[in-house]
Amino acid sequence: DMANTAYVQTREAIFNLRSITSLGVGGVEALRAYLDNYQKQYGLDVRLEADGKAVAALAGNTGVQVIRIIQEALSNVRKHGQTAHARVRIERQDSEVLITIEDQGQGFYPTVAPGVENQHFGLQFMHERAAKVGGTLVVESRPGQGTQVILHVPYAHKGGKS
Repeated sequence: DMANTAYVQTREAIFNLRSITSLGVGGVEALRAYLDNYQKQYGLDVRLEADGKAVAALAGNTGVQVIRIIQEALSNVRKHGQTAHARVRIERQDSEVLITIEDQGQGFYPTVAPGVENQHFGLQFMHERAAKVGGTLVVESRPGQGTQVILHVPYAHKGGKS
């Protein structure tokens, strides 16, 4: 079982690294293609709701960090959520782009202190990635009520200006 789990996780890491594209360059279609491939590889049905202008604003390093956060959140849904469905929304709200990854899976307590048995490295890495691009990340979850990963990043017009 451990070898099989390691194999699946290694394949997912390679798949994710191959799929990193700047959202600002590839836009909604690049993200949709990634999610379609993810569903074929792992059986997780992911519905995408995205504002094209908000996605286009996620250029350069911001886009790379956003896609890595989406990938980590979906990996967590697949590994821990015990659900076959998730949703990714990308929309503009005033001076920010709001990215929400949510599921109706088993949920968890995100504020429980990690121990040897329960280290939340993925959550820590998502928070660090958000901070690198001037954003914030909030994880809302409770057992039996699913999980929402909510990322706020500054909205930037093409050319990097806000």
